[in-house]
Amino acid sequence: MVGRRSPSSPLIFLHIPKTGGTTLNNILNRCYRPETRFQIYQEKDWENICQLPDQERAKIKLIQGHINFGLHPKIARSATYLTLLRHPIDRLISHYYYVLNKPNHHLYSVILEKRIPLEDYAFNTLALELDNGQTRMLSGADNTPSSIPFGSCNEKMWEQAKQNLNSKSFVFGLTEEFDQSLLLFQKKFKWSQIFYAKQNVTQLRPSQQDIPSTVLKALQKHNELDMELYTHAQKRFQEILEEEEVLSKVKLETFQFFNHWFYCQGYLPIKRFSIRTKIGLKEIVRRNLFTNA
Repeated sequence: MVGRRSPSSPLIFLHIPKTGGTTLNNILNRCYRPETRFQIYQEKDWENICQLPDQERAKIKLIQGHINFGLHPKIARSATYLTLLRHPIDRLISHYYYVLNKPNHHLYSVILEKRIPLEDYAFNTLALELDNGQTRMLSGADNTPSSIPFGSCNEKMWEQAKQNLNSKSFVFGLTEEFDQSLLLFQKKFKWSQIFYAKQNVTQLRPSQQDIPSTVLKALQKHNELDMELYTHAQKRFQEILEEEEVLSKVKLETFQFFNHWFYCQGYLPIKRFSIRTKIGLKEIVRRNLFTNA
């Protein structure tokens, strides 16, 4: 069962690239006040949070960033970790075509100049996040080229990542089960504003079904630990849903209906509705979505 979090301990969102983290970040930003959030996406951010006075650090309720497991000792506080995992091959495909759609991305010119095809993308030593990136981040290992070079992930890291996922201080979901994950997070953390529109979606990318099997096998070969970790996460996620009794078909379909209604026309806020409609919608949503029964 997912462990209960102390009100004073922060939530640390480990944002694994191309797992739906930008969408989740937008939800998090509505659920936590700006003065209680801290983002770590650059090297200087690490220095800033470590140098914060204890009184200021104690105000932080949410930490977000492309960071590895193991931040809590550095901030001298207990914490609960949150993340989303994605099927490793789908994540790599999304990452590749995302870069090709972003001329300002640091890998864009490298891919074009070297004419790197998708099947070579996962083992061209371009970035550590392409080398069993989910295992790297969730294991808490010293994730630097000098410590763990490209291609050097091992079973010990995989075991540690799995152990971290299983811990009571870790809550996770799956990109492929985003709505179910969101309802689980809502129950665990008492969130209310969880409607969303997908953000930072990779455009013009093929599905796995459209990619030759030889290419898929090459990607799998170089991300075997991530494949094993994701398989474990899938099984554990279903067990958690059953243990927490968080999901019913009615609750899921109700959420998806209202989420589509609110945002299918371009991220419609609830303030656009009349007072009577807003009261009715909020009551329906409260009864069907935001109860723990």
